[in-house]
Amino acid sequence: MNQSEFFTTIQRLENSFGKQMSDAQKDLWFEKLKSWSRHKFSKVIELILEDGERFPVLGSVIKLGIQISDAIPPKERQPCDLCNMGGTITAIKNSYKTTLRCPSCGNWEGRYSEKIPIWKSDFIDKGYRIDPDVYLVLDHTDEMQVKGMNLIQSMAPKIFDMIMKKHPQFECVLNQKGKIKEDKQKEEVRNRSLFQDDSRENSF
Repeated sequence: MNQSEFFTTIQRLENSFGKQMSDAQKDLWFEKLKSWSRHKFSKVIELILEDGERFPVLGSVIKLGIQISDAIPPKERQPCDLCNMGGTITAIKNSYKTTLRCPSCGNWEGRYSEKIPIWKSDFIDKGYRIDPDVYLVLDHTDEMQVKGMNLIQSMAPKIFDMIMKKHPQFECVLNQKGKIKEDKQKEEVRNRSLFQDDSRENSF
């Protein structure tokens, strides 16, 4: 369990009892409980809230935790375009690949350890890029995917080139759409010119 997951659950506990823990208390709790999985800690807090008698002390939390397994029962896989329902994605930095938990679904729960980092935008700042060949399920007939690919082409041409090596069908669609757009722009320019010529003739 990481600090973010811990503090989110603690905040739920504080809100339910209307009590605020001191920073020192939270630090002590986290130090004693950080080896727990998020699933185990959440389950203990649920039991405490169900009982609802009083705000728990650390000892009672640890005692309840003995009864609960760290293992998370696998959930039925949910559709996810980011990881293709696998639960993890692959990030690349300096040609090295790293497995990370998918941030868009819970398909990793019960299948992969919470110790595996979850993908966050911070990884981009650290030089990581998601490997498009691993997770992308592309459909060149999907209008939204075509628009997204057009954006990638203009904003991240290197990534676009990597994707096109595996999915050249998109390049054909984008080229066709580009030609249609270009023809449309030419037509608009021609119409404006004709309109301006008509306006000049009518002014005499």
